[in-house]
Amino acid sequence: MRRTALLALVAGLACETGVGPRPTAIAPDHGPDDVPVRVIIRGSAFQPRVETDFDHAGSSSVDARFTARLGSVFLRDVELAPDGTLAATVPADLPVGVHDLTVARPDGREGSLGAAYRVLAPGELGAVVASYRVELTGKPPFQAFQPLPVTITALDARGDVATDFGGAVGLEDGTGTVVPARAGLFERGCWTGTVEIRQGAATDALVASDASGHRGTSPGFAVLPSAAAALAFASTPGQLTAGACSGAIELGLLDAFGGATAVAAPLGISVDAGPDAALYSDDACTVALEPMVAAYGGGLTFHVLTPNAGELALRATAPGLEEAQAAIAVAPALAAGLSSGGDAGSSAAVAARSGLASASRDAPMKPAGEQ
Repeated sequence: MRRTALLALVAGLACETGVGPRPTAIAPDHGPDDVPVRVIIRGSAFQPRVETDFDHAGSSSVDARFTARLGSVFLRDVELAPDGTLAATVPADLPVGVHDLTVARPDGREGSLGAAYRVLAPGELGAVVASYRVELTGKPPFQAFQPLPVTITALDARGDVATDFGGAVGLEDGTGTVVPARAGLFERGCWTGTVEIRQGAATDALVASDASGHRGTSPGFAVLPSAAAALAFASTPGQLTAGACSGAIELGLLDAFGGATAVAAPLGISVDAGPDAALYSDDACTVALEPMVAAYGGGLTFHVLTPNAGELALRATAPGLEEAQAAIAVAPALAAGLSSGGDAGSSAAVAARSGLASASRDAPMKPAGEQ
């Protein structure tokens, strides 16, 4: 298809083979100095080089390898389009100022356009772009790790499309997980593509910004977490002491690929630490744990108190999820400085707190809203 289009182009330009290329315009004709810019070069006599073998028709060839440069810097990805224009990319870090454009055909002939392109200093970008419009073009619900279609439009100070903008913008969101981190290159002031947000969020927004501080923010939207497949103990203390409140124990949720995830709705979890141990939500072991993961939460953090030395076996389960297990060594309680009466009192206090938390833990969970 492309070869046919090029041959048609050659036929249409056959009368111009005796002259060199004549570039007449480049659009956009200016751009920032810190990002690449995609441009279209217009002109005449942009025909490829054709080599015809009349004895072997299959050996005929079309050479469309054009080059273009601004000053002495060559443009990248120069391509001849079926409409006779050239598409190319102005590289980043071109010196600020005005540059002449030179186009070279495959036959070696060149043509130039003076003062064709202006590289803007960072403070000059405001002459082109005043803000960005960020639109989510897909239909919700959106899910973490899934493509999210987006269109970003550069706007001038009047709110019209800044068709001369052909650069790129940075991307960020409320979770800090959006990829890619940059969107571009823009074509006539617009960029359309897909992004991924890799963490669930009840409310999120996509922000586009440039080096000059121009910004645009999408309407708010929710991102559903990737589906949970298993529970896992992400962190446990290396050792406990009998009769002492433990350090933090972290129970997390994993998706089917083993990555951390969250739940879109509250999830009840059953955590068992044995008949004599009690679970708490605070590091002083005074508030009994309610084993419920909140909507868009990624798990639970809790503490355990046991009067027994030895090994503490933890087991966490939830409907439809692979269970999690962990074993933690429990050292005997320190006897230094304690009288026999103190030991008895301490043991009684531990037993009383353990019984209170165990009763809370073992009570059947009621559906939300039930008294």
